[in-house]
Amino acid sequence: MTEALAFLGVEDSLVGVSAFCAKPESIRSKRKVGSYNTVDRKVLDELRPEIIFTVTGYQREFAVRLGKELPVYAVELPVSVSGIVDMVVKLGLIVNEPERATKLSRRLVDVVAGLKPVQETVKKYTWRSILVVLYALEPTATSLTR
Repeated sequence: MTEALAFLGVEDSLVGVSAFCAKPESIRSKRKVGSYNTVDRKVLDELRPEIIFTVTGYQREFAVRLGKELPVYAVELPVSVSGIVDMVVKLGLIVNEPERATKLSRRLVDVVAGLKPVQETVKKYTWRSILVVLYALEPTATSLTR
């Protein structure tokens, strides 16, 4: 997400980042406010950000707790290429850079479209046994064998 915000042209507005933000290189000099699900509240109070971006998924509870006192926007955790493109567009709208977001998302799609299919380089594997775990009120497991 931090890298996308930098590509959207708002890197200078980033007052702090998590300890895991490393790209682009210039981000490494930004003030560290915490890790993936922890934050140094004193640092946040000093920086006084207008908005704090988090992702859903593992950070959901963290975002809810933090959002009770601070302006938090939880972006959906992308789990696919289309999810990444969608995240870029949403971030662009939020930071008022829709044109840059459109250009960046198109560039991402063009790069992905130019990739060679994996099947050309990977040997096909036939699975003999697959374990599927279904979650309901009580976990159950079903084994499918070919």
